[in-house]
Amino acid sequence: MGSDRSFGLVIATAIAILSMLPVRHGEAPSFWGLAAAIAFAAAAFLAPDRLRPLNRLWFKLGGALHKITNPIIMGVLFFGVILPIAMLFRLRGADPLKLSFDKNATSYWTMRDAADAAGDMSKQF
Repeated sequence: MGSDRSFGLVIATAIAILSMLPVRHGEAPSFWGLAAAIAFAAAAFLAPDRLRPLNRLWFKLGGALHKITNPIIMGVLFFGVILPIAMLFRLRGADPLKLSFDKNATSYWTMRDAADAAGDMSKQF
């Protein structure tokens, strides 16, 4: 959980930006929103400990949203990106990490070419 002062300043900034959005359409800004932004900023500077309950509530809301959105996003990434790529590799018979077992191999050591010797890590810095 962040500090109460930074929470108040972030919320004040967000409310101020949202209050100024009607200006883009030629309308007057929301004065109630600007007043709330000034109140949050004043509380952040003068009495940040008064913002602690709201900060905790905001933190708990973020945790609850994390529990809902994180599995959804990870599922979409897995089933939408990783699984199709893995299936294509499987269908093509690709083994990019060369993990297949070979009974006839005496060693799985990969010999380097002479061209790779220039990057031998002797002068790293």
